Amino acid sequence: MSEAENQKLADESPTLTLEGTQSFEDDLAQLEAITGRLEHPDVPLEEAIAQFERGTGLAVKLKKTLELAEAKILALTQDDRLVEFLPPTDEG
Repeated sequence: MSEAENQKLADESPTLTLEGTQSFEDDLAQLEAITGRLEHPDVPLEEAIAQFERGTGLAVKLKKTLELAEAKILALTQDDRLVEFLPPTDEG
């Protein structure tokens, strides 16, 4: 894929955070807070169900955001312009 094609794909892809919506990090923090509340046995059933529903919605949204980010990275590195990162080894 040429550099122009990669740039076009990146430009046409939806942004990871749409204006007026929470960021990935905000959504993740909210999901973690919901998980923490649901771990307590004293949460009323109705509230637990509502929180569970909100949490599953956030999980789906977060998964889609990660999948989009992965697709963008793959598209931008498809022509091997970027070298694969290999962590340094302790060997000589």
